[in-house]
Amino acid sequence: MVSGAVLNKNNGDWIMNIIFAVACGGALGAVLRYISEVLFSHHIDILWITVAVNVVGSFVLGVFVMGASQLWTIPEELRTFVTVGLLGAFTTFSTFSLHIVNLLALGNYNLAIIYLLSSVILSVGALYLGIIFVKAFLA
Repeated sequence: MVSGAVLNKNNGDWIMNIIFAVACGGALGAVLRYISEVLFSHHIDILWITVAVNVVGSFVLGVFVMGASQLWTIPEELRTFVTVGLLGAFTTFSTFSLHIVNLLALGNYNLAIIYLLSSVILSVGALYLGIIFVKAFLA
């Protein structure tokens, strides 16, 4: 909880704490996304930085969601901070979509298909690996 107090979901304090948590997580995720581009764009094409960010974010989401359901008691404010705010802003599905449209518009059909498939398959696979990672830890 942002305030540390028990909040009643029937009043405005609860929803404002959720909104604040999402906003703070989103700000942090966006900054981390930007730093990822700045650090690696001199060596790696922006397309592959986006793939890497989505894969890492998907893995972290898998670990967090599985951990939250099996290991930890997570307040809703923290859950939304991480899942909606931090990881929602860090991962870049909208940027991913824009890259595909731009590649198609430029006639780079093969690269668009490779980029689309690698992003989806690797991100879903990373989320699944995150879940397996936590299950193995629990075993």
